[in-house]
Amino acid sequence: MSARRDAVRKRWIVTTALVLMGAVAASACGRRSKPPPPRPASVPADAVWAGGEDGGAFISCLAVGREPTNMFECVVFQEQDGDVVARGRFATRPTFSVSLGELRRSYAAFDGASILLANGATLAPDNSNVPFAQPDQR
Repeated sequence: MSARRDAVRKRWIVTTALVLMGAVAASACGRRSKPPPPRPASVPADAVWAGGEDGGAFISCLAVGREPTNMFECVVFQEQDGDVVARGRFATRPTFSVSLGELRRSYAAFDGASILLANGATLAPDNSNVPFAQPDQR
């Protein structure tokens, strides 16, 4: 009788865990992210909005060299007025190569220093002294 009781108990635990995991997954799928705000006139058309309920930023990056690459020239614009809040060369951390198109689809947020990506990686400021294109030269 003890083996049967253990089997029933294990089945109950597994079923309960699956129901809870399903509930968590369903609630996560039901969340809607904040739609992008109106684009300020100073923000280029290729800039992608990334953020959440608490705000975000518009991000515009160009690949440095041949794609896929891990190095990008980026400009980050404030969502309200389009002011530039960051500009420079950014590198993927951890280091991995990605196409510009794939990168643009993965922007998640800007934390004030780095561009956060949906896969948990970041585009971190690169400290090399290599010049980059200015936004008006693009």
